[in-house]
Amino acid sequence: MAVTIEEIQNIIDKDLQSLLRPLNLMYILFGCAKYKIHDNKISPNSVIYNTISSITAIFIFCISFYFMIGTFSLNFNGYIYINHLGKIYTYILLIVGCLSDLYTNIFQKSNYISFVMNIQNIYRSLNISGIFRSYIFPNWVSVIALNCFHFTWMFYTFYAFQSLDHSFVFASYYCIVFDMNIVYAIRIMRLINKSLKYWLEDVEMSGRFVTESYWNKMFETYIEILKTYQIIESTFQRTVCLSV
Repeated sequence: MAVTIEEIQNIIDKDLQSLLRPLNLMYILFGCAKYKIHDNKISPNSVIYNTISSITAIFIFCISFYFMIGTFSLNFNGYIYINHLGKIYTYILLIVGCLSDLYTNIFQKSNYISFVMNIQNIYRSLNISGIFRSYIFPNWVSVIALNCFHFTWMFYTFYAFQSLDHSFVFASYYCIVFDMNIVYAIRIMRLINKSLKYWLEDVEMSGRFVTESYWNKMFETYIEILKTYQIIESTFQRTVCLSV
């Protein structure tokens, strides 16, 4: 079977897949992946996947809205009142966060594909496989640490605050997706910053006697870096603000 040019352009190197795998893990588990990588090729989520994600988001929205309205209708005083304010905040975060993630995953799906491809172009142009590989283990550590934090908070809340509904405690674990947006953005920003630093060092050490093709390649790489920064701003700014 013939391979199209588009399929060739969307092939993702193994190092980049390994780097992104831990960052994408939580999105996949909660049904809100930003793209899919299959057979070393990246592509937007299918219509079926987006439909399932939409149904999940609507379900979470309805459940959160129902419990939030129920919380408003109750009359609490003192310490219990503070607990229920926290529950209301969490419900609002779930509602707004789910809708925001759903919007970006569906209507900005092309940006996510371009985002990954830009990173790969930088990787190939600068030949910095060592730098990319050095980020794989820290990415796993970041995801594991985030889960440990949430599980610790869940179990502490479960036993320390008996007045809270236990189902609410476990349901609030979904908020890890919003924290994952911050981790994702920070890890990728650090990677791009490191790539830009390497680019500057390469240019400084190149000297005056280099070919025109070298400068063309470095200029194109610089443009790719700028585009990546712009995509990070446009796609992650809204979702990251929810958790700040």
